[in-house]
Amino acid sequence: MEKERFLAQEQLWPPTNDSDISEGDLPNLRQYLEKRTSEAISKKEELETELKNTTKQLEQFWQPLLEADKSRNCAQIALISRREASIIDEIRNSNTEQWTMLESYFRKAEEMTEKTARHFSTLFPKACEKSKIIIDSNSRHPEYKIHKFIQTSVDEQNLTVRIKPRDGNSAHMPLDINSIVKHLQSEIKRLFITKRGSKTFLKGLKAAYYRVIRKEKMNKGVPVKIHLVIKEFLCKNKKYGRDEFNIDLSVRIQSKDTIIDDVRLNLGHTRNSNQGILLYNLEQNGYVGFINFKPREQHD
Repeated sequence: MEKERFLAQEQLWPPTNDSDISEGDLPNLRQYLEKRTSEAISKKEELETELKNTTKQLEQFWQPLLEADKSRNCAQIALISRREASIIDEIRNSNTEQWTMLESYFRKAEEMTEKTARHFSTLFPKACEKSKIIIDSNSRHPEYKIHKFIQTSVDEQNLTVRIKPRDGNSAHMPLDINSIVKHLQSEIKRLFITKRGSKTFLKGLKAAYYRVIRKEKMNKGVPVKIHLVIKEFLCKNKKYGRDEFNIDLSVRIQSKDTIIDDVRLNLGHTRNSNQGILLYNLEQNGYVGFINFKPREQHD
């Protein structure tokens, strides 16, 4: 019964008589709708372009400029004005009053930064001394060695400084002394003050050594190129940096804390600086090129 009722209703559509429905009853708005749709698409594309440009200005210009101004970092302000020439041209062409104000602002920042660059060799050591940062006595402008490990190179022409711990990554910064000192303090804390655990380091180093000799099908106790072991160590300890590895290995050697699980860590040296690492505070010993672990009774 239900099936018959459904079939009867289904037969009502489509209508059998052409007079039951007529396209002429619906107003023809095709051209109007096409026009409005085209206008909406154009407006959408225009707004998307405007949003893209505004976002670019915000992220590359206004926001960094505000942060630099808050910190009174004149070199950073000057570098923004040099770097974002296209954005500055847009401002200059669209808002004369706004540009006049910014032009004076940028000119003053450039003048103050150039003054800092001229007197950097006096201002920087004083700031370091005040913050208890040790500059090696044999450092000469524009190259400064910090705590015998962190190289700081000044580029007066480009108003920047390059900071690189030995075996670590480089950081390029504007020539703002306060920011440079803060960054150095952070690096010193990371490298020399943060506790990473001697036994944890030795355990990880031993495991890395044994993984290398298994991969290379070498016998236990055979000296292995240190760069292979470092690569394997860092692969399993992703929070470590090569510079931190250098410091921690140096500390273990200097403290004679080199035994773990009845095996002793041993180092071998190389004359090839490209194949070795120069350990912190052990520079006089030359470059370490090889590493192995042997049972302690073979040494005791």
